[in-house]
Amino acid sequence: MRPSEWLNEPLPFFPFLPDDSDSALLLNKNQVLVVSVPAAVDPVPAYPELPGYERKVVVECGPRIIEGSFLIQLPEHHRRTLDYLNQDERFLTVRVGDSRHFVQKHHITRVIEVREG
Repeated sequence: MRPSEWLNEPLPFFPFLPDDSDSALLLNKNQVLVVSVPAAVDPVPAYPELPGYERKVVVECGPRIIEGSFLIQLPEHHRRTLDYLNQDERFLTVRVGDSRHFVQKHHITRVIEVREG
């Protein structure tokens, strides 16, 4: 199961094994701000009927700022950043180079769309 899938499951807790520990912690998803993983650990599933549209964004969670992009794979009339933010998932995926940052929407204070050009 991909991290984006288990983070968005309705179960409130998940096990987390820190790099410097041999014991897992049980974390409450409601208290987690961001979970970051290498992109290879959470590949984008192929939905040929829904092409992906990348939107460059700045996501603010209080003083924490993540600059990256959303990959929006939604039906044609729902491809705005606002549509992506209003999906049912608890965590949004912010793509930053070779990393994926899963940000809990409850902690997001502001999203700024970055216009190119």
